[in-house]
Amino acid sequence: MKVIWDIKISVAGGPSFPLSGFFETEAYDVIEVVIPKESSVPVEVQPGETGDVLGLLITSTRYSDLTFKVDDSDPQILDGPLPLIGAGLVKILGPTQNVILFENESDATDVKVTILVARTATEEGV
Repeated sequence: MKVIWDIKISVAGGPSFPLSGFFETEAYDVIEVVIPKESSVPVEVQPGETGDVLGLLITSTRYSDLTFKVDDSDPQILDGPLPLIGAGLVKILGPTQNVILFENESDATDVKVTILVARTATEEGV
């Protein structure tokens, strides 16, 4: 199946960068999870082996007081939507992309995180 992407980044009064393209994938998942205030939640992103993720998009209902980490990496601040297009770019997350640990540091509100993961199919199911 085809994953189509279309992004436009513009600077007010300056240049505009319209980007678009597509890539092929065998399977995809949409994962929605609520991260309660002052809590950490591990999210299983894919059932396959290392390197099976071909594209990843992480969005949130709020982009403050929210971090994520993969494996033993340092926590990264999620301060905007995170599109990673292509298996090569996804690898910046580390050697695996099986589980991402999200931490909501807010003491006031829960946050909903949505993840789109495009991946190769596994024998366990699509």
